[in-house]
Amino acid sequence: MINLDKIEEDYNLIFTTENKEIIKKHGKEQSIEKNLDFVIKELQLEIPIISRCPNILCRDYEMIKENFDYLKQRNLDSYDKETILHMLVIKPEELKRIIEQCQKYDILITPIVLKRTSKEINDIIKLCQDNNIPLVGEIFQKHPKDLENTISYVREHYGEDYLLPLVVSCEKKHIEKVFSYLNGKKCLDIIRTSPNILRLTLAEIIERETILHELKESFIVDNRFNPIFDLSRNSFKEKKNQITESKVIK
Repeated sequence: MINLDKIEEDYNLIFTTENKEIIKKHGKEQSIEKNLDFVIKELQLEIPIISRCPNILCRDYEMIKENFDYLKQRNLDSYDKETILHMLVIKPEELKRIIEQCQKYDILITPIVLKRTSKEINDIIKLCQDNNIPLVGEIFQKHPKDLENTISYVREHYGEDYLLPLVVSCEKKHIEKVFSYLNGKKCLDIIRTSPNILRLTLAEIIERETILHELKESFIVDNRFNPIFDLSRNSFKEKKNQITESKVIK
């Protein structure tokens, strides 16, 4: 039986319940400790990063080492630490195929891209090429079949001008809700130059619009959505708190 509590105590790790279940199901205690020691000492990875990829503790140590040696030959410094971690858990031959594909098509390798198999990556590349969609990381969030369905939906209902990476990466229901709202405000076309608003739910868009009313700012600024829609959720929360505090002071 794997003593995760002991490993947690030794390495000051905090695993989520979900992570623990993954490790208990697929890991072997000897491999876990060996792999953990390797990524901490050899890769100098911080604990929060390790906890984002629990599979690293379940893989065969020799496979991880083979991947690491291969990546060292290709300049480890070109990848961030979380990406390296996700690379190490992929079977060596598959990892080589993925890297070759990404280099050939100038695709930035990220944890999102690495969630896809080499075949899925190839299918996504073909879909994007056939539809003139840039090959950026977010496009790989979807399975090729789901992506194909979304591309067909957007083309049929809104036209090819809206076949943007961030648009087709969204779920159809989300696209329909946000597009319908923006269309009602006569500003749907702005999304072609300012698509980041799609990172927000409709409720979040309306909440931020309410703040704009309080600030007497426009929804559209210089033919783009107001910068408030580009703020991260934490940054927006801080801004909202500042506005609330200023009201109290007044």
